[in-house]
Amino acid sequence: MDEEGFQAALEQQRERSREAGGMDREVFRSLGEAVVELQTTLAPSEFVGYERLSVEQAQVLAIIASGELVDFVRAGQEADVVLDVTPFYAESGGQVGDTGTLRGPQGLCAVKDTRRLSSLILHHVLVAEGSLAVGETVEARVDAERRFDIMRN
Repeated sequence: MDEEGFQAALEQQRERSREAGGMDREVFRSLGEAVVELQTTLAPSEFVGYERLSVEQAQVLAIIASGELVDFVRAGQEADVVLDVTPFYAESGGQVGDTGTLRGPQGLCAVKDTRRLSSLILHHVLVAEGSLAVGETVEARVDAERRFDIMRN
């Protein structure tokens, strides 16, 4: 067994873990106090991304824009969205988060990044068309080509 190689790989994994742990703190700072309320009131996000790359009926549980909980966002706005169930892999252990789309009855959002904060999965979106509101049911679809490209590397 290559002891030197093993130790180097072990140290790389430790570094990735430290970076991932820092992500929670970074996400927390960017979202402000709104996230404290979410962590105590919402059930954990259900991740189904190992089984499928889309969910036809995911409910929007919360939207955070500019550090505040809001009821809706409109075209051109960016926000972090919490769904009850998601196929989106959150950034972790050195692997980047998924991108894709959320399509609801009133609009379309581009998911630019996916991050985890404790038990919640946050989808950072840009509302491309229409609007997105808390309580709506959306289709959540991962950019499959990008996910597979990342998995290969």
